[in-house]
Amino acid sequence: MGTYLPYRIESPKKIIISDFDKTLVDTRYSTAWELYQSLRRPIHHFPVVQNSLDLFFEYTENKFQPFILSASPHFYENAIRDWLYQNKIYAGSIFLKDYRNIFSLTQGILTTKDLKKQSFYKLNQLVNILVMTGIPQELTLMGDSFESDEFIYLVLASILVDRQDPWQVWNRVKTEKSFKLTTKQNFHFLSKFYRLGEMSRSGNIKELNIHIRCTQENLEDTKNRTHAFDFIQSQKPLVKYYIG
Repeated sequence: MGTYLPYRIESPKKIIISDFDKTLVDTRYSTAWELYQSLRRPIHHFPVVQNSLDLFFEYTENKFQPFILSASPHFYENAIRDWLYQNKIYAGSIFLKDYRNIFSLTQGILTTKDLKKQSFYKLNQLVNILVMTGIPQELTLMGDSFESDEFIYLVLASILVDRQDPWQVWNRVKTEKSFKLTTKQNFHFLSKFYRLGEMSRSGNIKELNIHIRCTQENLEDTKNRTHAFDFIQSQKPLVKYYIG
């Protein structure tokens, strides 16, 4: 699910895509109980991750067009948008996980397993955003160290920076448990992934920055984490870790 305000991406095209939960604000939706509790607790009650906000504003003040990508349920849209406005983040688009599509018999490509797993959802939406906007000259991705953000961003980097073949990348990545797809999901995603690969070959991305928010406790473990595939691990120097 995505909603947007009217916007125009100026040239040179510069885009920042940020995660919301645990990146900009320390929400807790990991379990069914936490999700239930969150319905009774406004987002502004959760701690702001100030270092993330400061970093985000460094880019927007440098004319980066902001997008918010979150695996939060679609019914949080108004609360998230209010939080963003209160913190002076005027994002062009907000992308949330539309739970209605998961239970729909006729539309959407999410399945019940995607209620808990965010990897495919987030990679799919990242591809959607870049296919929609075109390849920017500068792209910044912000996420956290608690889920799969780093791996997802490095998969994207393998296409945009390293110019890997989309088929070969996807053929490896889809063996990961969190990327197990239905035939319908695989067909829809692979067609867009190919298109992104074609766009990257004709595009001109000059700079890709990846920022991953860590805590003091997990910083070293996150920095030393290795990824399953060499073509992913080779992109790890792109990642900048910070404590928030």
